Amino acid sequence: MNLSKIPRYILFALLGISIIIMIMFYFGGYADMAKEIPNNAGLAINWAIILFFIALLVSLAFFVFKVLSDPKGSMKSLFGIVVLGVIFFIAWGLGSGEILNLPEYTGPDNVRSKLKLADMMLYTGLILFILTIVVIALLMVSDFLKRIRGG
Repeated sequence: MNLSKIPRYILFALLGISIIIMIMFYFGGYADMAKEIPNNAGLAINWAIILFFIALLVSLAFFVFKVLSDPKGSMKSLFGIVVLGVIFFIAWGLGSGEILNLPEYTGPDNVRSKLKLADMMLYTGLILFILTIVVIALLMVSDFLKRIRGG
């Protein structure tokens, strides 16, 4: 068996399992009709968590491999991680931990730490979206200026 085809088979296996779980989620009926909670909601959430940790482990493994194989070249990756850490820190500072006034909610999640974390995630997404738009605009302007100078 060719080793280069193994990741492809793993990808297709994960995709197949995901499709089966989503079919079970969407067509498996409801556990609680009043709240419209699907029977297999827990299974779908657990599968998403498993996929998240697989992606995290693979990303970390490739990062460590890159650092060990090319220490000087991996400084760009390290710079990106530091920038992402700074963005998380800024987003955490922007977040509010103010307790929400939810009259009928009695759950454990209306606490300062979880509210601040939720705000951090929202602000991080917003900051990354804005940075993406800015980088795309700068690249377009740079490409336009190169064409003007070169052409």
